[in-house]
Formats: sequence, C-alpha cells, structure tokens
Amino acid sequence: MADSKAPKRAPGDIEAFVKQLLVTYKAVRLYPPSSSIPQQNARLVVEKLRPLQRKNPTVRMVVSRDGLFFEGLQALPGQQAFVNFARESFRHGIGDVRFHTGVTPEEIAAFLQGVTLEPGDIQKQGGFSSWLWDHGVHQITVGEMETKVVDAGEAEQAELTDRVSEPEEAWPPGPEAIDRLLGSVRDLHHRDQRVLVRFLLEPKLVGAYLEHVAAQAAADPVSRLADRIFAMTRAISGDIDEEQGQLDRSAAEAVMALDQDTRARLIADHLLPRARVDENVAALLSQIALDDLCAALVAGAGGDAASKEGLSRALLNLALIGIHSRQEVAEAAVRALVEAGIPEPTARGFAARALPERIETPKGRGTTAPKDIEEAVRLVDLGVTKSVADADPELARLRQEVSAGLSDADVFKTLVRLLSLERRPETFASLLALVEDGLPVLLDRDEFEAVAVAVAALAALRSDEGVPEEARGRVHAVLSSIATAERLSHLCQAARLAEPGTDQHAACARLVRMLGDVSIDPLLEVLASEQDMAARKALVEMISAIASSHVEQLGKHVEDGRWYFVRNVVAILGSTRDPAVLPYLARTLRHADARVRRETVRALASVRDRYAEELLVAALQDDDAQNVALVARYLGTLGVRGAAHALADVARGAGAGNRDVAPRVEAIEALVRLGAREAVPVLEQLASRRGGLLRAQRDRAVAAAAEQAVRALSETSSDGER
Repeated sequence: MADSKAPKRAPGDIEAFVKQLLVTYKAVRLYPPSSSIPQQNARLVVEKLRPLQRKNPTVRMVVSRDGLFFEGLQALPGQQAFVNFARESFRHGIGDVRFHTGVTPEEIAAFLQGVTLEPGDIQKQGGFSSWLWDHGVHQITVGEMETKVVDAGEAEQAELTDRVSEPEEAWPPGPEAIDRLLGSVRDLHHRDQRVLVRFLLEPKLVGAYLEHVAAQAAADPVSRLADRIFAMTRAISGDIDEEQGQLDRSAAEAVMALDQDTRARLIADHLLPRARVDENVAALLSQIALDDLCAALVAGAGGDAASKEGLSRALLNLALIGIHSRQEVAEAAVRALVEAGIPEPTARGFAARALPERIETPKGRGTTAPKDIEEAVRLVDLGVTKSVADADPELARLRQEVSAGLSDADVFKTLVRLLSLERRPETFASLLALVEDGLPVLLDRDEFEAVAVAVAALAALRSDEGVPEEARGRVHAVLSSIATAERLSHLCQAARLAEPGTDQHAACARLVRMLGDVSIDPLLEVLASEQDMAARKALVEMISAIASSHVEQLGKHVEDGRWYFVRNVVAILGSTRDPAVLPYLARTLRHADARVRRETVRALASVRDRYAEELLVAALQDDDAQNVALVARYLGTLGVRGAAHALADVARGAGAGNRDVAPRVEAIEALVRLGAREAVPVLEQLASRRGGLLRAQRDRAVAAAAEQAVRALSETSSDGER
C-alpha cells in the first residue's frame, strides 16, 4: 500500500524533462565546449520541453535548497543528485527558471554552463540575468535573489532572500503585486497565498483592481478583465472549503459593481460561456441572484438586432449552466425586460424564443409573398381539392408556413439551433455537414448575422466537453474551412465599409472575434498583402482586439522575412501589454531592420515587467540613433532606476548609435527624471566640455544639457528625495 503521507510529485513529463536537464548539466561539466556531447543532450532537453510548451508557452521551475518545484510540486523528491543540482542553482542566486517557447539547444547548454561557473564570477558580470543576455540566451530567463547579511551569532553569513518577499508587503497590495500573485497562483508561498486570499475577501479592493485592469487594457478591456477573473476563480478553487463561498461572493460583488456596459459584456460574452465548461466560474455566478444577473444582461443590451441576439444567447447559456432551470431563467428574464420598459407580452415572446421548449418556425418578415412562394402555395393547392384543404388542419398549417416566406438564413438558423441541442453521433454529423455546406453560401451573400449565430454555436460546441472529442475536431475543421484569407478579406472590407454601430458592422466584428485562433494566420496574410494604409490600420485594430488570447500563435510570425509584416505583428503583440509576448520581442529587438526594432521598443514600453525593462536597457546598444533616443526617453518616463549606468554611457557617447546629439541629450534628460545623482560626475565632466568657437556645435548642445541636468540634480539633492 502506498504511503499516504508521501509528498506529491511533479507530473511525469516534468520529471522526465528535469532528468534530461541534469544529464545535460553533467555533460556540460565533464566535456569541453568543443565537444558535441553537451549539444546532443541539450537537443534532448528541447525535445522534452516541446510537448510541455504546447500546454503553456513558458515552463517555470522554482528553485529552493531542497529541490526543483513545478506548480508547488517537487520533481524527483528524495533523490540527492537533483537536490545537489537545485542547491548549485540556488547558490548562484537563482530563484526560478523560465523556459520560453523557441528555446534552442545552444541556449540550454549556455545556461547550464553558467551554473557551472563560480557565483562570484557571475556577480562580477552583473548577475545571472546579465550573464545570460551577454551570452545570447534570451528564451531562458531567471528570477534572481539578492544577498543579505544577517546576524548569525558570532559570525555574519550571507543568506539568499527571494526578492519578491523581501519587504513587508504594504496593504492593500498594488495592481502589479496582484497581477504577480494571480499569474503564479499554483506555486505561491503560503504567505503570498494568504495575502491573495485576504485581498480577494474584500469586494471593494477587488472592484478597484478590476477597474484598474480595464483602464490599463489598450484593446478589448473586457477580455482582459475576463482573464483576471478566471485567474481569481482558479485561486479561489485552491483554497480551503470554508472560505470558498465567501471568496466567490466577494468576486461576484466586485463584478456587479462594474459599470453597466462592461458588466453586461463581461457576463454575456465571457463568464456565461466559460461557466458551461468551468465549474469554478459557475460557482462565482451562483453567488449572484438570478434577477440581478438577468437585469444586468438586459441593461447592457441595445435595441438593435445584434444586441437582441446576444441577449438571447446569454439567456440560453444561463439556462444551460444548470444553476437555475429554464423556466426560472425565462421568468427572471421577463421580469427584467418588463422593468426595463418592455411590454409584458413582448417580453414573454422574447423569452420564449430565447429559451424554446421546442424548435419553432420563424415568422415571415413581410405581408407580400414573393412570386416563388406564390407558386409554392399554388402547387400545394393543386395537390388536393378545396373541400379537403378546408377539412385538414395539418394541410392548412402547411399552406400557412409556405406563405410565411422563410429565407435561407431562417432555415440555416434553425439548423444551427438543432445542432446545438443534438448529441446523437449520426444525426449530429448530418446536421454539421448541412451547416458546413451552408456557411460559405451565406458568407458570399453577406448574411453576416446568420453566419455569426452559427459561428457562436460552433465555437461553444468546440469547447463543450460534453461533445465527443472526434465531433469537436470536426467542428474545428468546419470553422477553419470558412476562415480563408479570401473570405476574411471580404469580411474585413465589409466591416470597414459598414457604419459603426450598424448590425452589419457588429456582426462582422463578432465573427472575427469568435473565429479566434483559426482566423489569426489568414488575417495576418490579408494584412501582409493589403496595400491601402487605412485598411491596414483597420486590420491591425481588428487583430489586436483578439491578440491577448493568441500570443503564441502571433509570436510564430516574428521570424517572417518581410520587415513590414513583422513590424505589424510586433505592434499587435505590444497592444496586449502581456508579459507573455516578451520572448518574441526579445527576438525582434535584434531584427536587421531599424524600423522593426523601433516598433519593438514601443511594444516593450507598454509591458510593465522586469524582463521588459532589461530588454529596454539592452536596446540602448542599438546602432540606430533614433532608436537609442526613443529608448532613453522611455526609460526615463517609466522610471527604470536600473538603467542609470547604461544611460550615463549613452550620455558620454559610447556605442554605435550614441554619438549623435539627440540620443545623448535624451539620455541626460532621462537621468534627471530618474533622479540619478550617481551620474553627476559624468554630467559635470560633459558640462565642462562646452569649449569655444572651435568646439563642435553638437558638443556644445550636449554640454548645455549636462550643465542643466547637474543643476536640476543638485536642487533635488538639497530638497531631499522627490
């Protein structure tokens, strides 16, 4: 019988990766750099990483004196060889190691070579992160710890303390701290876990944080809010049972405190669809009264057809979650609609259509039947005598339905509704084939609203774990078949030509958003071939709106040979403001074209992350003066104190791109914004070079800027800290 007290171990694929990492480490120690054996072993490490990175583009291992941990679980506990490797890494001040998508065998070998060196030699080169950068390792990043001298009785000894937990946390924690805690919720220290729980128990703090998240999101703030709330539900699910209900209530209260439009879109477009497959999100929604949920959905809906369709879809999702019965949802929806000023008969009709007990035939839109329908009625009448027609109620109903004038789109919507309800394999396959045949036809006819309804249903089916995996794969293939470059180009053109706020514009935007991952690659190809500048701008905005959910897919395109295409991809990645884009931006920071590197600098400045700051500092070595000036300006604006030394080098004119006056002056001004009084000797030296008439004009400009900077920093010193 297994020991129930034995510690839980990391997953098998993680342990296999760690084993190969240790084998490679030993090869690096035993064999000279010229040997092929370390490289061969490093290739095996990359092979072990690839399947792991399909689940998550970054594999993070936490380092302690006791071993290596993945999501709080130790890899190969009790085996001394792995403990020794972890301690050696810990001795180098490494708190955690992150292996990003695209890591190469050469980078694996170089990283392990660094672990074999003496820690003092690494520290002389600025720490392990700087050492990795200097040796061309950009797809492996480390979280460093700092050395602290503490009283240990008779002797002083240096202890390594995790930089994250060094200060006593201020209360309440800032948004950046909460982002960090939510981003690593599975492997938090106990103290950090309690900080997060304490924060989540206070609805006002959670609400203020959500407002900050929405305000900071450059594109699609509702999607960013949804990501943060999903992270909260994961954190809540891992806590003790006694507090889960209270935590869910707190998060639900914060959601309901958002502004009306944001709250409605968040619940309808993200929380309700996710709750169908995620019990943690369903638990959060269960804390909101049904009447309040329906009122929030109704308040956020407009009077146009697209809004009504969205409300109908949200009510259906609410019923499908299973928290409340279909009848309860229908009655609550009627109450909310009546309270919003809708007559009760109209409200009941809407609820009946949104939550049908059976599929009903849509009514016709007009009173005058087209000629082909008149001909169909005549054919029905020819089939029987008048007396029989009058006596047979079913025949009379058939005649009425034919007269109603069903369009292809009406029939197609009924097929889609049937497909959503059907689970018998053969019938499901038959209905899906009919939908697949109809989608291209309706797209070519510009029936975007009907196609949007179908795509929404297909997207829900694709993520519905109640549907067999084979059927979900077939649904994915159907979605991919309509997301061709030609059709998406037509769709984007229709969206651009339609007036904002119209049904067509809303349907086109919804279509692109719901197609999601299958639309990214063809949309980028459309962007690459588009000649019109206004059209390119519209495409970039459209892709940016969905980019945060598809970072890895976008990142694969940074190696494209077309510089203008890569620049657009970098701009889209930057719009996400997500640290997940940094491994890809690290590559484009070394792009051959200065315009791509310039766009990369702008993108890096939008991501608030330590690694982004390190990349910006490294970009001061760019050989393009305009790029260096831009980097210096951003470093000063963002307040990156660690950049002071590198900025002083730029001010002196060291480096290929730092000889022009513009980057040097920008660097001097950045030093002033940072309050870098340690740079005063350098600035005084520059100020003394004002010279006479023979001195170059550019030197006089730099000297004048330096003189003014010395004065400003001296005033700051006399007044105290800013």
